[in-house]
Amino acid sequence: MVIIKIAGGLGNQMFQYALARALESKGKKVLLDCSGYKVQTQMDTMRNYELDRFSIKIEKASQKEIARYYNHRPVSYTHLRAHETSAH
Repeated sequence: MVIIKIAGGLGNQMFQYALARALESKGKKVLLDCSGYKVQTQMDTMRNYELDRFSIKIEKASQKEIARYYNHRPVSYTHLRAHETSAH
């Protein structure tokens, strides 16, 4: 299972969603972590989760799944690409 942390504005969210769909197409179970939109500090640019405007078909991770699998160690797209290219 892969949990993708959704962050940023709509453009970033769409990019992260595209990554999720690409991983699904390779047979991975993918969940979205949207928990970052629940708590934002005054230092943050206020953002909202906006993918709900579209008919997306990826389920959101529960707090239990986030705690179990995500373990507060995010993996960036760049990290995934580096791992993917080093495997070949």
